[in-house]
Amino acid sequence: MNSEQTRFKYPEKIRRITYRDEEQQRKFIFFTNALDISPMMVAELYHNRWQIELFFKWLKQHLKIK
Repeated sequence: MNSEQTRFKYPEKIRRITYRDEEQQRKFIFFTNALDISPMMVAELYHNRWQIELFFKWLKQHLKIK
């Protein structure tokens, strides 16, 4: 899909943020429409969201919740 097709589907501005986790030697790429917060804040928000996802996964596995 080229950028013109993508721009048609979502015409608002999107910001691409690259974050390198030196501790785990991993690179993350985030896309966000939050243009007014720092790149580090975006990385922290995604990290926190992932922790919540892992918590819900744990709940489903251990408490037999559907």
